[in-house]
Amino acid sequence: MPSYPFRSHSQDSPGADPVEAALAGDESLVELRCAVIVARGEDVLLLRRPGEGPAKPGRPDGEVWVLPGGRPRPGEGMLACARREVAEETGVVVMPDRCAFVADVIAPDRGRRCVELVFVARVGAREEVTLAGEHGVEPAWMSLERVRQVNLRPPIAGFLPDVVRGRAQTAPYLGNLWRPEGAENEPGHGSGGVLDDATRPSEPRRGTWE
Repeated sequence: MPSYPFRSHSQDSPGADPVEAALAGDESLVELRCAVIVARGEDVLLLRRPGEGPAKPGRPDGEVWVLPGGRPRPGEGMLACARREVAEETGVVVMPDRCAFVADVIAPDRGRRCVELVFVARVGAREEVTLAGEHGVEPAWMSLERVRQVNLRPPIAGFLPDVVRGRAQTAPYLGNLWRPEGAENEPGHGSGGVLDDATRPSEPRRGTWE
């Protein structure tokens, strides 16, 4: 079975985080992938991954295309993960501010499940951007028309035009809502403002999200 979307850096990097390595063998877990639709005009930023799909006419190397993204590190917020992954995989620095949609990707044998949280970010149509991919992936701008013709995983090509053109409804990302007990009256608590992903206590404390 192709590795997407269950691929993680622990499969590629000998110095991978030990927590990721430990979780990789737990088939009962729901995996989380934070991805970004990076739009520039009518183009979308995608990653080409050769050898991860079946070889077919026109795709002799079994290429698949995916949105840039990956799994959060321990203690890392979802928005911070999305920004980091885009920068690492493409060299592009973005500031996603809305959530476009959430997708389930469940293996046919129901043994593994990935939830993909997809943010949206925009790059100026005339902005000069230099792409720089990680080993084994090739970032590229692709037109919405072309996206429908490639092997995109998961198959979300039909949803991209409305998102890219600003016609789709999006949702805010509320950030880290953990608060120490007794902090209900602190400034910003329950205000609805987006919290920075790094906002968390310096040491473990009892807390609540209610």
